[in-house]
Amino acid sequence: MKKIIPCILLIITVCLIACKKNDVEPAFTSYLRFNLEAVPTACNTRINASYLPPAIGPDKIITLSGTWANGSIEFYLNEAEVLKAGNYPLQADKWRIFTLYSSDPNGRTYTAGASGGIVFGSGSITITEISAEYVKGNFEFITGIDGATNTFKTVTNGDFHIKRG
Repeated sequence: MKKIIPCILLIITVCLIACKKNDVEPAFTSYLRFNLEAVPTACNTRINASYLPPAIGPDKIITLSGTWANGSIEFYLNEAEVLKAGNYPLQADKWRIFTLYSSDPNGRTYTAGASGGIVFGSGSITITEISAEYVKGNFEFITGIDGATNTFKTVTNGDFHIKRG
């Protein structure tokens, strides 16, 4: 009988330890994915969202970027006001640039945005959530025409959730 009580206590202790919930939250995994010319594409390296600490100034500029095997993508928004949740379309009086960099042998760059008051390409990015920790949203755009190849690129169904910093 003396051996049974310690065994029961040991079993209860092991069960309690094994059944204890894990208080550690899973690691945040950033993503930036979209369809490029109707082909599903996901960035798998260098996924980044810039961050300006409040001590330096208000968060009016953000760069979102990522790379995949065949290229990279970058979004640059430079706003007159603090960035917040909302839709940011390409328009002549705003400095918003969306760029695709190709890793093909010619290294083509396809861009949508505004220059000199003229918009080339079309599209928008929507920020659904933004904080010091992350930025989340979606996007679609069509680049301006590349003069050398007389082609443009179409990006649809884009979404992102990126850790900042």
